[in-house]
Amino acid sequence: MENLWIVIGLALLPGLGNLAGGMVAEYLPTSPRLLNLALHAASGIVIGVVAIELMPEALSNLAGWWIATAFAAGGTAYVGADKPHQAHEADGQRKRRQRDVDDLRRRGRRSDR
Repeated sequence: MENLWIVIGLALLPGLGNLAGGMVAEYLPTSPRLLNLALHAASGIVIGVVAIELMPEALSNLAGWWIATAFAAGGTAYVGADKPHQAHEADGQRKRRQRDVDDLRRRGRRSDR
């Protein structure tokens, strides 16, 4: 029974860490640089976990070229899925800029009267 509580406690740690990080991010001002550093740290942790925990098991079951191909395919899929999102985001920014320009022009016309 004691081991069960240890497992439950260890399983709760990541969730509590996420909650604490979310609260810090919500209530403290963050700069784009700090966000960039936090995302790089998180990705480094994920890569480290993959390298230490998952790769030995994968290498014992599959040839290295299969794993490399799977990583390359995953990266390609990610970049391919991100392209339409970037295009959509750029289109939205263009529309917002045009709307702001139109608003400024309308305000200028009103003040001329």
